[in-house]
Amino acid sequence: MSYQNGVQLGKQRIPIKINSRRKRLALRISPTGEVAILSPPNVPFKYIESFASANQAWLEEQLSKLALKPQPVVYTGSVGERWPFLGEGLVLVQGEGCVVQPRDGHLLIPSETDPKQALFYWYLERVNEWLPSRFNYWVAQTGFQPTRLQIKTYKARWGSCDRHGRIQLNWMLIGLPQWVVDYVIVHELCHLTHMNHSPAFWQLSRHHYPDTDQARAWLKQNGHPIISQLYGL
Repeated sequence: MSYQNGVQLGKQRIPIKINSRRKRLALRISPTGEVAILSPPNVPFKYIESFASANQAWLEEQLSKLALKPQPVVYTGSVGERWPFLGEGLVLVQGEGCVVQPRDGHLLIPSETDPKQALFYWYLERVNEWLPSRFNYWVAQTGFQPTRLQIKTYKARWGSCDRHGRIQLNWMLIGLPQWVVDYVIVHELCHLTHMNHSPAFWQLSRHHYPDTDQARAWLKQNGHPIISQLYGL
C-alpha cells in the first residue's frame, strides 16, 4: 500500500494529499462530499491509516449530515425555470423572434438560441440601461461625489468602493427588488465618507436610507441563491 493508493476506510478509498505547510493530519470534506486526508510530508503510511480509522465514526456522521442538506439547484436555461428580475421570478418559455422578451410573468427565449447566453446578454442590456440611472438618482439624493461607476461581475459581493472614489456594482443586482438595490447603492456611496463598517457608517447609511436594516436582512436571507444562479450564466 502506498500514498498513491490512498486509505481504504470501509467501502470508501480516501486519497492522501501531501502539503509541505501542514503540521498535522486532517480530514477534509468538500461541500459536495469528496473526502481527502491532508498530511505533512514523510508521515508513515501506517500512522495515516490509524488516523483515518480513529476518525471513521466522525467522518460517517459528517457525510450523513451532508447527505441530508438540500442540494443546490442546477439552472440550465430550460423551459419552466424561474429567473429573477428586479425581485420577480420570470418563468422561461420558448418564443418566436430573435430577442429575449419579458411578458406577463414570463421570459420568452428564442428557440434557436443558446438559452443561457441569450439570458446573459439580456440581463447585461437591462443592467446597462437601468442601473446607472438608479445610481445617478442616489448620487443626487445624497450629495456624494463618486469619481466613477463601474459595473462588474462579483461572485460573493454586491458592490465595492475604493479609496479613489470609484464605485463598483455587481451586474447581478438586476435580480434583486429595487428597494434592496437602492440600499446597496447608498451603502457604497456612504463608503466615500467612511471606508469601514463603523457605527458612524451605519448611522450615515440609515440617515440616507431608513430601510437599511430591512434590506440587509433581506439580502442575508435571499441574496445568496440569486447571486449563485446568475453567476452560472
